[in-house]
Amino acid sequence: FAGSMWFVYIHIVWFSCWIGLGVEKYPFGLLTMIVSLEAIFLSTFVMISQNRADAKRQVVADQQWQTVKEEDAQNHELLDLSNQTLELTKEVLGREVTRSPPCAAPPRPPRARTAAGLG
Repeated sequence: FAGSMWFVYIHIVWFSCWIGLGVEKYPFGLLTMIVSLEAIFLSTFVMISQNRADAKRQVVADQQWQTVKEEDAQNHELLDLSNQTLELTKEVLGREVTRSPPCAAPPRPPRARTAAGLG
């Protein structure tokens, strides 16, 4: 409520009535004390609200940091698996290259036959 325009409107009416109806004479000592106490409490409420918002932001930041650490661990696992796959692929390809005899020429594909059966 303290951060809304209703708060401002109520205070305008309250101060106008206080001064207009002559509740006390100038320099308005009681009104000054009431307004000062209100300012103290409002500033305290603002600080409490900021502390709560900071605590919520810290919880979100902690959760995000945990997610980043988990993703980093997963990335390291994937990198290790990729390296293992690469090593195994190199090993398999190395074995096949040493086993197969060299080919003189690649085999030719069969010739296509024409509609008349010639070819």
